Amino acid sequence: MTTLRRPDLGSTPDPLDLSFPAMPDRLADVRRRLREWLLRCGIDSDRAYDIVLAVSEACSNSVEHGYRGEGGLVRLHASASATDLRITVTDRGSWKPRDTPSDPWRGRGLELIRALVPGASLTPGPDGTEVEFRIPIAVQPPPATV
Repeated sequence: MTTLRRPDLGSTPDPLDLSFPAMPDRLADVRRRLREWLLRCGIDSDRAYDIVLAVSEACSNSVEHGYRGEGGLVRLHASASATDLRITVTDRGSWKPRDTPSDPWRGRGLELIRALVPGASLTPGPDGTEVEFRIPIAVQPPPATV
C-alpha cells in the first residue's frame, strides 16, 4: 500500500459532494472537480491523476452498468482527514454479475481500480453498489527554519 505525502496545510478542504445523472457526458466535469479537490488536499499531481482515473472508472461503471439505461443518480463523496482520504461512489441501481465479455478489451475496470488504488472495495447490494477508496496520507512537517 502506498502512503501519500502531502505538505502540512494546517487544515483539510471541505468534503466534496457530487450527485449527477448517470450519463457519460457528465464524467469530464466530475473528473475535473475531483482533481481540483485532490490538489487542494495537497496530493501531488501524478498521484492525483491515478486517483482520478480509478474513481472515474467507478463512476463510469455506475453510469454504464448501475441503471442499464433506465437513468438514475450517481453520488461521489470525498473527504480528507489528517491521515487519509476517503472517496465513495454509489448508485442505486441493481448489481449485474460480470459475464465473460464478448469484447476482449472490456471488463477490466475493477482490475484497473484495484491496480491504481490498492484496497479499493466494492459492495454490491439490492439497493445499489458502493465503491470505496481509502487512501492513507502522511503529513510532512513544514521545513525547519534556521
